[in-house]
Parts: sequence; structure tokens; C-alpha cells
Amino acid sequence: MKKVICLLVLLYHSFISSGQNHAAEFEAIMRSGNSARAFEFVRNMFGASSTKDPFLHFKPRGIKQLISFYSNATQRIEATSLIRFDQTREFWTNYSRQFTAGKWNYKNLYKNDSLAWLAANYSITLIYAHEVGHYMSYNHFYDFADDYSCEEVVANRCLAAFAHAFDGNKNLDKHQQLFIELSNQTAANIPDSNKTHFYTPMEQWCAADPMKNFFDYFESDTTRFLRLYGYAQFRMMEEALVNYKDGSLTVFLQKNFFDFYNRYTGIAVAKPLRYTIIHKQEFKNASRLLYFINLQKTLTGNYFHPQYLTDISYCFDYKGEIYESFIKETRMNEEDTIDANNYSFFRLINNKRTSSNYINSNDFVYIDSMPGQLSDGRSVSSSVDILSTFKNDSNCYYLVREHEGTFSDLELDSTSMRYRVINLLNDNNTYYLRRSVIADSMYRNANMEEQELFMAGVNNGMPVMISNELTKNHEQVISIYPLETSSLLPDPPIWQGKNTEKGYFNMRYPTLYLDEKNKTILLCFWNPVNSAISLLKISEKSSESYLLYERSFQGSYGPKMEVMGLRLVANNRLYVFARTRQPGNSTQPTMQKLLLKW
Repeated sequence: MKKVICLLVLLYHSFISSGQNHAAEFEAIMRSGNSARAFEFVRNMFGASSTKDPFLHFKPRGIKQLISFYSNATQRIEATSLIRFDQTREFWTNYSRQFTAGKWNYKNLYKNDSLAWLAANYSITLIYAHEVGHYMSYNHFYDFADDYSCEEVVANRCLAAFAHAFDGNKNLDKHQQLFIELSNQTAANIPDSNKTHFYTPMEQWCAADPMKNFFDYFESDTTRFLRLYGYAQFRMMEEALVNYKDGSLTVFLQKNFFDFYNRYTGIAVAKPLRYTIIHKQEFKNASRLLYFINLQKTLTGNYFHPQYLTDISYCFDYKGEIYESFIKETRMNEEDTIDANNYSFFRLINNKRTSSNYINSNDFVYIDSMPGQLSDGRSVSSSVDILSTFKNDSNCYYLVREHEGTFSDLELDSTSMRYRVINLLNDNNTYYLRRSVIADSMYRNANMEEQELFMAGVNNGMPVMISNELTKNHEQVISIYPLETSSLLPDPPIWQGKNTEKGYFNMRYPTLYLDEKNKTILLCFWNPVNSAISLLKISEKSSESYLLYERSFQGSYGPKMEVMGLRLVANNRLYVFARTRQPGNSTQPTMQKLLLKW
């Protein structure tokens, strides 16, 4: 019993010591005025260190620029710089002028400029925590309604959790109370014309979304925007800090982000598999694949689904060379008629990528169409996307999705979607096109919640189709079908497996390797939701799942990369085309071709 008590005492003192160390580091940062150091400290407190996610980076703004923001497209946080002691008066005078038209005087809150200086740097660091809260909600998918105001509530709860992580430290407790009073006084002194009704409790903002119209003034009236935005934020920050009841920062993050994220990504169910990089080559001028993650809510459960904003497909050939494919629409206007109709030619472009440029490999008309215009002025047309590409030693294969608008003379009926298999055959150095429509039995199922279809290749050069389905009872079904040049054979599949664990529904750039010696099929793909390369080892009786991470990384999983193409070339070799970034604000993202070994 005494041993247990001693152990508990030891753990308690270890926890207290750790908290005191963080508090001492925070106080030192406030005195240093080092913005980059402050941001690094905040992100580490949230478990988002630069080694874990090098894409997240920070850009300090001038001390008079009081608007901060997080851009998920670039994964950049911009916020006001910490200040030097000699900038104290300048900072607070500008602060008062911008928010309160000069009505608020910092000397009425802070007894001397030394305290006002540290209070400014404390306040700015809390804003960094607010912006990291936006990063957490975007990248760990906090379950909030899809509106701006609700997202701000989440960010301010993160600010409050960060501030309360130092409870018990005399100096930081004092600064927290000063920040609460600063928020209260600033909101009270904002001109009445810029005050809006504040809904309490804060969670009501998720339904009302009172901030949705603020950005109408973002460029047209910057002062009005700052005060409308500031009034709501100061009220929210005060409410979040005063009413905080979520425990330690660790407990808060686990409850509000990681539990939810782990539940709906299944990141914990795979085994870690370490790799080393045995070859690396940088590429310039390659397009990045932009996407965002949708949280789909259904009656039987939730799942995440990425929506891509860049219509481009990358693939490796059998030699490890990179090809990019995309559809380009060319409109041919009819000049001799007043009819608004025109012809569209959809060209399939296939370029071979080099380290600094590209070489056009194929360029041919995939389909032509004539958009129609309805009597009320609405027009309809077709659009074409390449979902995936495979190239063996002689031929190219494409999986293409067509969106076709169908209409009558009076009204638009519907928009249909078809999948085609495109085979670009090489006959004596002359390419010709063969098209076939995927059978309805492949992708229409009454028990299906969602489905992804992909073209992939096997190391023996055989193209295959992969159907990745999520059933209505939230089972995942992966099916691998052989694909011939003339027709798709939907039955029987080479392999079909079910998985009741969530997290592997999202699949991009699948690639297969047939290991004849060990009688296994290796299926490798990238999951954009958890930014992980997944590997399934499929045998006759079972399958095992792995998440790949870098051998040099000191942790469970390595720093994430944004993958754009994969190809297995051996049972332990994988080509990867990806956007990478080294930790640090001064580094730039690069496109790289990597050869991994495990």
C-alpha cells in the first residue's frame, strides 16, 4: 500500500513539475518577444509539433495588424508579432484606435508599462492558440456545424483550454484575469453601431451563425469589419475563459478532437510499418492536388470523404517515370449564327513529367459534345474527370467519370453520371482509343452508402478495377476485379474483403503487387483523411493492415506528406510522388519522387 501511495505522489510531483516547466517557458517567451518561438510553443502544447506536421507554418504580421487568420489551403497561420518593451505604448494606442476609436486607455488597466508589455505578449500568444484551434478543427474534424460562427466558438474554447493549462502559476493566473478584463473593457468600448446581439451560451452560435455577414465588410470597410468581428470575439473569449470546465489541456484535446478523430478514421487499428527513403528526386512546376474533407453524417454513422479541387491524375509507369493526365475543354463558337450553343471538345492530355518540365506524350480528343440552352436561359453541358490512371509497358488505361446534363425542351430533368474505362492502345507506335462503359452491376447497390472506383495496376502489367464501398451498416467492402481491354468482368473478383472498422473507406491511388512466392496480394493506397500511406497484406485466409511511417521519425507515425501517386515495384518497394516540406517557417514545400523500402 505504501508503495502505491509513493508512486501516486511521484506521479503527482512529476505532473506538477511538468506544468511548472511549461509555465516557466511561457513566461520566458513573453519576455523574449520572439514570435516564432511563441508559435512553436503553442503548437507543441496542442500536440502539433513541426516534426509531426511540417506543413503547418507561421507568418508574423506587423504589430499594427490586428487581424489574424488560419488558411487551410496553405496551412499557414498569420498573426500579430509579439512586441518589444519599447513598442508598448505604440501597440496599445493603435489597439485602442482600431477597436474603440481611441476611447480605451491601457493605463487604466495596467499599472505600469512593464506589465502592459508582458500583457500584450500574453494576449498575442493566446491569439496564436485561437488560430491553432482552427487548425485542430480542420485537421482533426471536430464535429461542429458547417458555419463560421460555430468554428470561432471551437477556436475560442481552444484558447481557453490553453490559458487554463497554466492554472496555479501566480503570474500567469494574473495575466489570465487581465486578459478577461481586457476583453470585457474592449467590447464595452467598441462603438455601439458595431455591437451585435451576443447569444449565450456560446453553443447557440452554431445554429444562429451571427458572424456570417461580417465578411461583407472585409474589403469594403476594414474598420467596420474589425470592430464587428472584434466585438464578437472579445465576448466569446471572455465567456470561454470564465466558464471553462473541460479540465487539463490533454483531457480537453482528447475529448474534443482525438476521440472523435480516432473513432471516425480508425487510425489506431493498423500496425506501424517503418520505411527508409532509398532514392529522392525533386520536381518543379508540378500541380498540387487541393482538397478538403467533408464530414458526412448518416443515420447509421459518420464518415469522412475528401472532395478534390484539382482535376489531375498522376501515375508511374513500369520504369518509375511519372505521367500526369487531365481533361482540357476547348469550346468552338459558332460565329455564323446567333444561337448561343457551341461545341466543346474534351481533350485528354497525357504528359511525361521531368524534374523541371514536361514532355507531351499523348493529346487526343476524348469526346465532343454540344451544350444546349434552355428556354429560360439555363444551359447544360457535360464535364469529364479522370479518376485514376495506369500505364504498363505499352498501353495507357484511364478511369473516367462523365457528368451529363439531360434535358427536355421545357426543363432540366437531371444530371446523370457514367464511368468509362479508356484504353489507349499502342500499335506500332500509333495510339488509338477504345472506350467501354462500366456495367451498372459494378457500382449500383441498394445497400451502399458510398462508393469509390479506381483503376490500378499489378506488377505483371495487368490492369484491375478496385471498388471501395461503404455499406449502410458501415461495413467497408473492397473488391478487386480483372480488367480486360475490351470489357470489364465484374464477377468473380480476384479478392473481396470486408472490414467493420472505420477509417479505411477513403482510398486514393491504389497500387497492387502480386507476391507469388508468399502467395499474397499487397494493396497499397493513400488515405487523405489521416494523411497516411496504408498497406493491406492479403492472403488466402486473412488480411493485415499497416500504416507506413519514416524509420528516422521518433514517434508512432512519421511526418505527413500529401501523396499524389503510388506504385508498388516489389513486395517491399514503393514509388511515391508527393508534396513534402521540412519543418521550419523558412522552408518551402517541394514535389518529390521517393522510393521507399521497408
